[in-house]
Amino acid sequence: MSQTWTIRSVLQWTQGFFKDKNLDHVRFDTLRNELHLKDGVLNIPAMNLNSSLGFMELSGTQGMDLRMEYFMRIPWGLVTQAATAKLFGGKKKEEVDPDQMDAIQYRDTDKRVRFLNVKVTGTPDAYEVSLGRDKRKKP
Repeated sequence: MSQTWTIRSVLQWTQGFFKDKNLDHVRFDTLRNELHLKDGVLNIPAMNLNSSLGFMELSGTQGMDLRMEYFMRIPWGLVTQAATAKLFGGKKKEEVDPDQMDAIQYRDTDKRVRFLNVKVTGTPDAYEVSLGRDKRKKP
């Protein structure tokens, strides 16, 4: 059975993890990357995604047959913040000002950041999520 996911539905699903953020006004910084298409496979070099929810890194491949292999590097600080909010509560969603505009968060290049490495493989209708890093990247 096919399931349609929209950005809005994913954000609504994550509201328990980001109780202090306004999920109705998630903002993203400019995204630039050089994608390469060869033999029906789109190569996505590592890139930073900066948003008002936090930052993360993304890389991977996407085939024209919809087969994907994505790698996400999520900062441990974001993971623990979300897990703490989900496990122990905090502000209720209705307490967040609907006009609140959260600042876009960027990686501090002067600080060491530890990441949780997540791998997503399969197709949009049948995918698996596991721990794993992009072996194509230099360590």
